[in-house]
Amino acid sequence: MGVTPPLRETIFIGQPEVLGDFNILSDGEKNLRIEAHGSLAPYIFFSNGEQILEAHTSNELLVEYALRLPADLKPGTYYTEIITSQYFTPEEIVQGGGSSAFAAVSHILKIRVPNDGKFLEASFEYEPRRIQPGTIVYFTLPLLNFGTEELTDLWTEIEVTAPDGTVVARSPTSHLPTLAVAERAPLRAYWDTKGQQSGEYTASAAIDYGGKSPAQLSTTLRIGEIKILITAVTTDLLGDIAKIHIDLESNWNSGIEDVYAVVTVKQGGAVIDTLKTSSLTLESWGTGRLTAFWEHGQLPPGTYDLDIRVFYYDKQAGKEAQVTLEETEEQPAPFFKNSLLLVLIILLALLVLLNAGWILFRSRKKR
Repeated sequence: MGVTPPLRETIFIGQPEVLGDFNILSDGEKNLRIEAHGSLAPYIFFSNGEQILEAHTSNELLVEYALRLPADLKPGTYYTEIITSQYFTPEEIVQGGGSSAFAAVSHILKIRVPNDGKFLEASFEYEPRRIQPGTIVYFTLPLLNFGTEELTDLWTEIEVTAPDGTVVARSPTSHLPTLAVAERAPLRAYWDTKGQQSGEYTASAAIDYGGKSPAQLSTTLRIGEIKILITAVTTDLLGDIAKIHIDLESNWNSGIEDVYAVVTVKQGGAVIDTLKTSSLTLESWGTGRLTAFWEHGQLPPGTYDLDIRVFYYDKQAGKEAQVTLEETEEQPAPFFKNSLLLVLIILLALLVLLNAGWILFRSRKKR
């Protein structure tokens, strides 16, 4: 069971009657009760002239209604619901058919009453949504006269700026001579992105329509894809803790924050270790270096694979590398240790000689 459309919006400008309709989609024979709820319910009348409609359907039912609002309804937005529910006849209840009613469904009616005087509503749209460098971007500014007076001579200039505030383009829009009360119409413009670098840009406009202040609007555009390149991977294997340096380069025209890397060390497909670097911020079109520290002192010599993943926003860059741990050779003793050993040997030899001399001297003295 369903309702289409689920929502209908109407701008009320004092017309004596607002007409509307919706379809109820049924999956079988049903008795339906349809009635309005909310602050505007007393002003809604169905095709039978009543405020409650009962009908039977087996497939699809078109419900038509009229909204007769008071002329002095205050500016603002009003909502009301037209709810469709199933009911059972006494015969169905007696025959046991009244035990599987569906949940009620509703058609929502949104009524907007314009502001007094001059008032313009505007929004910002552009195509294509995925912009490649060098393509033409088409701007559309949908306008709605949401005041009680006609608007005239509507146009503006769209200003495109880089993150540092530099104006890179100004695009004048089309012109609307008049815009009646409750009328909708667009302003259009375009921007040729040829020569612009990848990155984020802001498009903004101010439409002077004769009201208290211009209608201000803006949107953010992305040219190309935000990307970080891994330009080099180098290693420093001195000591038991190796350093794995990952050099990066940004192709973006604004800073990229919280960039970090995860390095997975493997051998023969088996994961040996997982390393995570600290994070950094890459400035616009900037370079930087991440460093992972790997304690490899207890690992046997051999070749190890490095799976490097650099993470930023919801994206990542990857690179594969290898590192070879050589068999460590026994290092000769430092010079000062050899010198000490030599001194000890000499002293020992002197002691032996002195002792032998003393013994010889004593033996001659006894004779």
